[in-house]
Amino acid sequence: MNRLRVSTIVATILVATFYTTIHALPLQTPSKFNQSILGPQRWNVILVEFEEDNTPVTTGNGSFLQTWEDSDYEYILDPPPHNKPYFQSHLKAISHYWRHATRQVLQIDTSASVILPAGAESIRLPQNIRYYHPADKPDSVDYRLAELVYETFRILKEDHGENSLSETVIFFHAGVGQDFDFSDMYDPTPFDIPSFYFDETFLSEYLSPEAVSLIQSLGVKRGIVLPEMQNQLELNVALNGTALLMSGFLLGLPPLYNTETGRSGTGIFGFMDQGSNNANGLLPIGLSAFERVIMGIQSPQTADHADRYSLLPGDILKIPVSSREYFLVEYRKNAGIRLDSLYQNHLSDTLPDDERYETYLDALEKVREMGLADYSLNPSTGVLESVDNYDITLPTSGLLIWHVYDPHKTLFEYPENPNGQTIPMVRLEEADGGYDIGKNYGPLSGSVNQGWKWDMWFPKNMGFLDNNSHIYNIKDIEFSDRTHPNTRSFSGIETGIRLKQFTFTANSASFSLDFLKERPVHFAGFEALGTWDFHNTGTPIPYGLRENHLVCLEDTGFVSLADLNPLSANAENTAILPYENKLILIHSQDNYSIIRQYQVQKNPFQAISATSTSRSVDLDIGSLVLNDKTLFLPHMDTVNPGFSLYQIDRDLILGPFSIVSDSSQALVYDHSLLVSSGTFLHYPDEGRVEQLPFTIGKMVSYSDTLIVTDSDHGGFYYYDVSAGRLINTRAYQQNLIIDEIIPLDLPKTRGPDFLLLGTHEAVKTLMLADSDGHPWNGFPVKNDYEALRVYFDRNELRIIAL
Repeated sequence: MNRLRVSTIVATILVATFYTTIHALPLQTPSKFNQSILGPQRWNVILVEFEEDNTPVTTGNGSFLQTWEDSDYEYILDPPPHNKPYFQSHLKAISHYWRHATRQVLQIDTSASVILPAGAESIRLPQNIRYYHPADKPDSVDYRLAELVYETFRILKEDHGENSLSETVIFFHAGVGQDFDFSDMYDPTPFDIPSFYFDETFLSEYLSPEAVSLIQSLGVKRGIVLPEMQNQLELNVALNGTALLMSGFLLGLPPLYNTETGRSGTGIFGFMDQGSNNANGLLPIGLSAFERVIMGIQSPQTADHADRYSLLPGDILKIPVSSREYFLVEYRKNAGIRLDSLYQNHLSDTLPDDERYETYLDALEKVREMGLADYSLNPSTGVLESVDNYDITLPTSGLLIWHVYDPHKTLFEYPENPNGQTIPMVRLEEADGGYDIGKNYGPLSGSVNQGWKWDMWFPKNMGFLDNNSHIYNIKDIEFSDRTHPNTRSFSGIETGIRLKQFTFTANSASFSLDFLKERPVHFAGFEALGTWDFHNTGTPIPYGLRENHLVCLEDTGFVSLADLNPLSANAENTAILPYENKLILIHSQDNYSIIRQYQVQKNPFQAISATSTSRSVDLDIGSLVLNDKTLFLPHMDTVNPGFSLYQIDRDLILGPFSIVSDSSQALVYDHSLLVSSGTFLHYPDEGRVEQLPFTIGKMVSYSDTLIVTDSDHGGFYYYDVSAGRLINTRAYQQNLIIDEIIPLDLPKTRGPDFLLLGTHEAVKTLMLADSDGHPWNGFPVKNDYEALRVYFDRNELRIIAL
């Protein structure tokens, strides 16, 4: 469960003589990018005040700030009065950023996005600020925040007559957000309300059905809750950064930080991370290559062959590692000056007043005077509404290289906490090789753990050279398997990818890409199902599905062997198995299955449908087993579980045969088909059934030995098929509920050894055990692994746990 817990995880860091404020990033985030939100949008804005009070543990008195009269310090950013024109300015700032960042694809119509309530300045809730964020009662926080959302909608409907709102809404409430951790300075107002994102899932969890129904009647599906400003403790912090980060969640963009720990993953370079708060929230960074690709506003050029490539500002190059892993390379250009350096150099109290900078606005004005950037500051509201170059906070110009792993095959769905996984969804390949972003080196770490100049790729990068010049006498930047950082996969496997011979101009970057090992060739739209020696030459040829045709891949390209229409065939519902001079097609969809035998002709080269048999049953295509002339067909029917057998030589389906479990599996053992279901072992060829004293989990064979796992109590057994008995009376690795078992023939052991992945006492466990179940040194390993891959590299066992 991804609970809405807003934590104060990261700290404001004192560096030299200036403060850098860092978001305590929210933990409640969306799980899917919402493509439907692209295009013209209308977002209602709702203004919320509270019961007035003067408690010292919250900022303000519950009403929107109108003057600085009661303040000991007058802030420059986001000045009062905080009225409807002020919040309209902030909506314009949000609108301009997304219009600029998405190349006009996302446009928020600020004139149609009505600020509510229409007939009043705000909605006033019946409780004070502290009530809605009981920081001393953490178990109640989620419920109170949800109550804030509900009460706002209830009052808007019942007292102000609103019956229809936009699907996406923004709340601005009185007070300051509990969005930064000032623990090093003492935070006197811990009960301020944190900024948060809500959707239908969150509201359904923390509100009554009646409350949810009221919100649904208004047409609202998602929203964010923001404060009126972020200035506090004599620190000028602009609201723009928080507002834009949270609006990214409205679009369904994924967090690029660890939502469980708050640890940054991409630092100042990732918009959905600390980059949204660059320049103390005044100037959020532009979208990264990964974020632009995930939104569908830009398609990268794929580089799957050796060549020299050139990138202009904003261009993206994709270098595949596998079907789910790749690098994105982009060229980013700053304004020609580092805004942070300009700002920091003019903070000293020893400077004359006319040379000293109070906020980043002073530095921004200097940049405009230099003709390097322009901006729009609303003179009536004091809000920075637009900048013509959001990369003005980049520390330099150069390349950014993003390492991406797509865990769900599509970039439009993410796992919970996508950048907190063992393999992160996206990581910046920091040119200095330090992987410092997100690490805590204490108060002297400066900007290193947020990202700095040396993380970008540019000529003679001393951060790179200090870490690499001693390796193979490297004289300039290179990105390859041997460098730090390197082009290896997240699993540490060499990819052979090498970027070298970099050249840069004022507006472009070029480099040579080559591959030091043979690269897989990617064929768009081709789903490979196997290989077969079609021409009896000793050379297997890939075959599979493409555009609903059965095809094979010759040296000259694809050859269509058969049109499969009207079937809608894909790799999930179709299998094709070679048998003698035939191809056997098994297709299952919508409670209907068909088996066709195709006779392969040489001249013309095509597959002719010879026989066809069908049944009204769904088959588990991924569990088919072919033994001699018998094809094992497990059913997908959980009400009446069973399996059938197909005799190829007779084009005859036998069965269905009932089983006692809703799932079954089969393997070929000693040239015979063996089927398990529940506690039973079936021998279809012999017509006999045997029962074991436990529910059978997995079955594997090793040499002439059958190994079965106990899914009731855990562990594995050796089974004597001929005698019909268990060889060991007590399970090896008992109490480990095994999900995956891989027999290994390791040198200098009597074998077999076993690689096991399972659950022990509710904890995922990886185990390497000998034939008697004794663990090897270094095992077990406790981690949230889901799958195993094993291979040998120069006689060394390589285990890839995913």
